[in-house]
Amino acid sequence: FREGITMKAFALIFTLRIICFLSPCLASSSSLSAKSSPYYQSITALDKYGNSPQIRNARLASSKHGALVVAAVSDKDNTIVVCTLHTPRMGVKRCLKNEAVGVVQSHGHSLHVIAASDEATYDEIKGNSFGSAITALVCSGVKSDSNLLISLLRSHARRVWDRYDIIPSVDRVADSTSEIFLTFMGYDRSKEIMDGVGPSVEESNGDDEFSMSRPFGVQALIVGVGQGGPRQTHATLKSVDPSGVTLSWFARAMGKGSDTANKLLREKWRHNMEKEDLVVLCVEIVREVLQKELGEDFKSAHEGSEIVCETLNQHGIQVQQIPV
Repeated sequence: FREGITMKAFALIFTLRIICFLSPCLASSSSLSAKSSPYYQSITALDKYGNSPQIRNARLASSKHGALVVAAVSDKDNTIVVCTLHTPRMGVKRCLKNEAVGVVQSHGHSLHVIAASDEATYDEIKGNSFGSAITALVCSGVKSDSNLLISLLRSHARRVWDRYDIIPSVDRVADSTSEIFLTFMGYDRSKEIMDGVGPSVEESNGDDEFSMSRPFGVQALIVGVGQGGPRQTHATLKSVDPSGVTLSWFARAMGKGSDTANKLLREKWRHNMEKEDLVVLCVEIVREVLQKELGEDFKSAHEGSEIVCETLNQHGIQVQQIPV
């Protein structure tokens, strides 16, 4: 009996010594894995190439999992065509018509109007290069981030209108979008030189200020039709990356399958294309991307889906619903 107790005590002491010996190694390996894991990287951390892993993950989230959006500008008609793939939600049945139906309205399906002027104001600001008749936004990526971005931009556009009595142009909305995307970096913009509107994100009266703990997981296309001179209109298309980089385009795609769509746009888009030709081009590109990803069975895989084409000009937004 005494010998059995001695053996148990010896085994317990030996086990405790092994645990004490291995605990530093286990702690160092766990901390190393936490540091090397992409889920525990700091917001401002950079990899060995000087790139931000957080921005790279946000770009992948918007480009690989976002809805496909194809947009093109007609410099002949001064219109912008935006085509998106719309998949109905589970449990919601919607009948598609055989023929496309177009309705001119002030809001679209995927196009979210940030600011628009009525006819009276539109006549008053003719010749003002800082004013735009309609400025809209289309996003691809995380839906909640898109809704937050739209709310912030509309608030900024309202303050621009209250201060200067003008509609913010595409350039201004794109700059504001870039500024909002970079809020997660924690920049102090209190000492920057600004106009009377102030920063894009309005400061609250309380102690808490708006800040993001991660980048926005969306890509944005800013589109607008404004005044380029007396009795002249121009259509503008700009893209904003999750990193805040802003670029101007005549045709651009984003979302899932955007690499293939952008390649097709570079090959097929031409200057002086009419609006009807752009609609046909964008619809064909969406179908080609779906066919490349899903093969010949893409129609059965997307049964019930539709391609929503929205045409933006100085008169409003025309929506067309075309079956896949």
